[in-house]
Amino acid sequence: MKRFRIYPLRSAMHGAAQFWTRRWGWVCFKPPTYAFGRWWPAYFYLSPNATPWAATLHIGAGVPKRRTAAARRLLWGHNFDTDKHWRAAQLACSALNALADAGPRREAMLGAIETGYAEPSEVAG
Repeated sequence: MKRFRIYPLRSAMHGAAQFWTRRWGWVCFKPPTYAFGRWWPAYFYLSPNATPWAATLHIGAGVPKRRTAAARRLLWGHNFDTDKHWRAAQLACSALNALADAGPRREAMLGAIETGYAEPSEVAG
Protein backbone atom coordinates (compact mmCIF):
# COMPACT_ATOMS: atom_id res chain seq x y z
CA MET A 1 0.00 0.00 0.00
CA LYS A 2 1.33 3.44 -0.88
CA ARG A 3 1.59 5.68 2.18
CA PHE A 4 1.63 9.03 0.37
CA ARG A 5 -0.57 10.28 -2.47
CA ILE A 6 -0.67 13.55 -4.40
CA TYR A 7 -3.54 14.17 -6.80
CA PRO A 8 -3.31 16.43 -9.88
CA LEU A 9 -5.18 19.74 -10.04
CA ARG A 10 -7.35 18.55 -12.89
CA SER A 11 -8.88 15.63 -11.04
CA ALA A 12 -11.81 15.21 -8.65
CA MET A 13 -9.41 15.80 -5.72
CA HIS A 14 -8.21 19.21 -7.05
CA GLY A 15 -4.59 18.97 -5.96
CA ALA A 16 -5.11 17.21 -2.63
CA ALA A 17 -2.47 15.24 -0.76
CA GLN A 18 -2.84 12.32 1.65
CA PHE A 19 -0.46 10.36 3.83
CA TRP A 20 -1.02 7.47 6.21
CA THR A 21 -0.03 7.26 9.91
CA ARG A 22 -0.66 4.55 12.47
CA ARG A 23 -2.13 6.94 15.02
CA TRP A 24 -4.42 9.13 12.88
CA GLY A 25 -5.08 6.98 9.82
CA TRP A 26 -5.06 9.03 6.62
CA VAL A 27 -4.18 12.72 6.95
CA CYS A 28 -5.86 14.46 4.00
CA PHE A 29 -5.46 18.11 3.04
CA LYS A 30 -5.83 20.51 0.15
CA PRO A 31 -5.06 24.22 -0.22
CA PRO A 32 -7.58 26.45 -1.99
CA THR A 33 -7.23 25.68 -5.69
CA TYR A 34 -8.53 26.98 -8.99
CA ALA A 35 -9.57 24.14 -11.30
CA PHE A 36 -12.30 23.55 -13.87
CA GLY A 37 -13.08 27.28 -14.02
CA ARG A 38 -13.82 27.84 -10.31
CA TRP A 39 -12.21 28.01 -6.86
CA TRP A 40 -12.33 24.96 -4.58
CA PRO A 41 -12.05 25.53 -0.82
CA ALA A 42 -9.25 24.25 1.40
CA TYR A 43 -9.81 21.36 3.77
CA PHE A 44 -8.01 19.18 6.28
CA TYR A 45 -9.33 15.94 7.72
CA LEU A 46 -8.22 12.77 9.47
CA SER A 47 -9.87 9.59 8.25
CA PRO A 48 -9.27 5.85 8.71
CA ASN A 49 -10.05 5.16 5.03
CA ALA A 50 -9.11 8.49 3.36
CA THR A 51 -12.74 9.48 2.76
CA PRO A 52 -14.62 12.42 4.30
CA TRP A 53 -17.59 10.26 5.41
CA ALA A 54 -15.34 8.48 7.95
CA ALA A 55 -13.40 11.55 9.08
CA THR A 56 -12.80 11.95 12.82
CA LEU A 57 -11.57 15.55 12.49
CA HIS A 58 -12.65 17.92 9.73
CA ILE A 59 -11.52 21.49 9.19
CA GLY A 60 -12.83 23.37 6.20
CA ALA A 61 -16.17 23.96 4.54
CA GLY A 62 -19.22 22.33 6.04
CA VAL A 63 -20.46 22.54 9.65
CA PRO A 64 -22.32 19.20 9.33
CA LYS A 65 -19.04 17.47 8.41
CA ARG A 66 -17.37 18.89 11.54
CA ARG A 67 -20.24 17.70 13.75
CA THR A 68 -20.38 14.18 12.36
CA ALA A 69 -16.56 13.96 12.54
CA ALA A 70 -16.69 14.97 16.22
CA ALA A 71 -19.31 12.29 16.90
CA ARG A 72 -17.24 9.58 15.20
CA ARG A 73 -14.17 10.65 17.18
CA LEU A 74 -16.12 10.45 20.46
CA LEU A 75 -17.60 7.05 19.61
CA TRP A 76 -14.58 5.23 18.17
CA GLY A 77 -11.50 7.46 18.31
CA HIS A 78 -9.16 8.19 15.43
CA ASN A 79 -8.34 5.49 12.89
CA PHE A 80 -11.32 3.26 13.78
CA ASP A 81 -12.22 0.09 11.86
CA THR A 82 -14.60 1.35 9.15
CA ASP A 83 -15.77 -2.14 8.23
CA LYS A 84 -16.70 -2.97 11.82
CA HIS A 85 -18.46 0.35 12.53
CA TRP A 86 -19.89 1.19 9.09
CA ARG A 87 -23.58 0.75 9.97
CA ALA A 88 -23.25 2.54 13.30
CA ALA A 89 -21.45 5.43 11.58
CA GLN A 90 -24.30 5.76 9.08
CA LEU A 91 -26.87 5.76 11.90
CA ALA A 92 -24.90 8.36 13.87
CA CYS A 93 -24.76 10.61 10.80
CA SER A 94 -28.52 10.24 10.27
CA ALA A 95 -29.21 11.03 13.92
CA LEU A 96 -27.07 14.16 13.77
CA ASN A 97 -28.85 15.33 10.65
CA ALA A 98 -32.19 14.78 12.41
CA LEU A 99 -31.00 17.07 15.21
CA ALA A 100 -31.12 19.95 12.78
CA ASP A 101 -34.88 20.10 13.49
CA ALA A 102 -34.77 19.05 17.17
CA GLY A 103 -36.33 22.19 18.61
CA PRO A 104 -35.30 24.15 21.72
CA ARG A 105 -32.77 21.60 23.05
CA ARG A 106 -30.98 21.35 19.71
CA GLU A 107 -28.05 23.64 20.60
CA ALA A 108 -27.43 21.88 23.93
CA MET A 109 -27.42 18.48 22.21
CA LEU A 110 -25.11 19.64 19.42
CA GLY A 111 -22.80 21.27 21.97
CA ALA A 112 -22.65 18.00 23.89
CA ILE A 113 -21.71 16.14 20.73
CA GLU A 114 -18.98 18.63 19.82
CA THR A 115 -17.44 18.88 23.30
CA GLY A 116 -18.23 15.43 24.64
CA TYR A 117 -19.97 16.88 27.71
CA ALA A 118 -23.27 18.49 28.63
CA GLU A 119 -25.12 19.20 31.83
CA PRO A 120 -27.87 16.57 32.15
CA SER A 121 -30.48 19.29 32.69
CA GLU A 122 -29.54 20.95 29.37
CA VAL A 123 -30.19 17.83 27.30
CA ALA A 124 -33.03 16.26 29.27
CA GLY A 125 -35.08 19.47 29.31
